[in-house]
Amino acid sequence: MKYLSAFFLMFLFFNPFHTQAQLDFRDCYHPIINKAELAITAYDYQQALKLYQQAFGAVETGFGRDYQNAALCAIELEKYDQAIAFLEKLVAKGVAKAYFEENRARYGKLDGHGYDAFLDRYDEIRAATFDQTTNPEVIARLNEMSTRDQMFRHEFETYRDTIWKIDAENAAELVDIVDEYGFPSDEMIGLFSPTANNQDYHLIFVHQMKNWKSDTTLIDLRPMVMDAVRQGKMSPERAAVYLDFAESRIGGIGGYGSSGIIKFGRAPEFYLFDYVGERRETINANRSQIGLFDLDDLESKLRFLFITEEQNSKFKLLDMGAAVHNYPKEVKSRLELKVLE
Repeated sequence: MKYLSAFFLMFLFFNPFHTQAQLDFRDCYHPIINKAELAITAYDYQQALKLYQQAFGAVETGFGRDYQNAALCAIELEKYDQAIAFLEKLVAKGVAKAYFEENRARYGKLDGHGYDAFLDRYDEIRAATFDQTTNPEVIARLNEMSTRDQMFRHEFETYRDTIWKIDAENAAELVDIVDEYGFPSDEMIGLFSPTANNQDYHLIFVHQMKNWKSDTTLIDLRPMVMDAVRQGKMSPERAAVYLDFAESRIGGIGGYGSSGIIKFGRAPEFYLFDYVGERRETINANRSQIGLFDLDDLESKLRFLFITEEQNSKFKLLDMGAAVHNYPKEVKSRLELKVLE
C-alpha cells in the first residue's frame, strides 16, 4: 500500500528534482484557472474565456466547475457553439440529463441557440464518453463506505470505538481502491452537478484526517491528497480543506487558509481570519505547494461573491466545502478576525 509510507511520498511530490511522468496540474492548469476567475470578478468575460481555453488546452480534461464557468462566459459573449461544447464536457463527467433539463434558466440565452439539440443528443454524448469511463464497482464500494461512515455517527460518544474502527477500515479500503484503479476521478464515478464537491469519499477524508491528527500511527491520507491534486483529480481547494483538518487544533483551522467566511448569528457582517505577517506568508507558501491561489486572490473572490454579487452570482469561483461558517458570538473576542468589505 503505497500511501502507508506517508511523508516519504509527500517529499517526492514536492521535491523539485523529482521528475513527473504526467502533467502537474499545480503548474499547468490551476494558476491559469485562477486568472480566469479573477477576470470574471472584473466582468471581463472575453479574457476569462481565453484563459479557460488555454487551461483546457494544457490538459486532457479539466474540472466540472471550470467547464461550467467557461460555458457561462461563452454565453455572455454569445459564443453559443463554444458553450455547448463545454456542456458536453460536463456530460462526459456524468452530469445527469435531468440537471440540464431542470437548470435551463441558468444558461439563459443558450435557450434557442442549440440547447434543445444538445439535450436531444445527451444520450449519444454520454454513451460515447462517460459510459466508457465509469466504474460501477468503484461507485458501489465508495457508496458502501459512505453508508458505513454514517452508521453510528449520530451517537458518537456511545459508539466512539466502533466509529474509529469503521473510519480505519474505510481509509484502508480507499487505499486499496486507489492502488487498483487510481484515484476516483469524475470520469470514473461521475458528478452530481457541475459544481458538486461532496463525493462519497469526502467524509472518509474528513474523518480520517481528524483521527490521524490524534493518532499518527493511522493511515496518513495526505500523500494521496497531494497525488490527486497533481494528477488533476482533486481541486487544490478541496485538498486544502482536508489538509487543514489533518493539522488543525480548532475545527478546520490549519495552515492552508481554507476556513472561508465567518458569521455570528444574524449580524450582517462577513468576517475572515486575519492572517498577517509570517503566518500569512506561511499559509500562502503552503497554498502555493498545492497549486492554490494566495490569500489576496481568495479575498478578492470572496468579496466578489459575497459583497459585489451579494451571493447571487451564477459563477462558482470557489470550492471550499461550507463557504460560510456560523460561530457563536461568545467566541468572537477570542478570534483574530477582519471584516470582509
